[in-house]
Amino acid sequence: MIIWRGWGWLVGILILAMPALVQLAVDKLIGSGIYKLYSRPLFAGALIIVAIIVWFLGRYLNQRDSPMARSNFQTAHSFMLLRMEYWAILLGCGAVAMVVL
Repeated sequence: MIIWRGWGWLVGILILAMPALVQLAVDKLIGSGIYKLYSRPLFAGALIIVAIIVWFLGRYLNQRDSPMARSNFQTAHSFMLLRMEYWAILLGCGAVAMVVL
């Protein structure tokens, strides 16, 4: 099974790395223990950052490499059979759900 095509693996890496980077930055800049108190909104903020990066990167890469693709299978840059830019929508919904619920 193909999990990613082209640069689609960046979606998974960013989803895993950005919350860790936000936690490190908050702990260094504001103080230890602050991330633990506000973990839900900070994690949601990290997901929003990933969504923005993935949206623009996916739009750029898929427009450049496969402008005539008619399905997700034909795209050059996808992760788990979904185009990179569409992951931004899912990540944004996840961030909103994390704050609201």
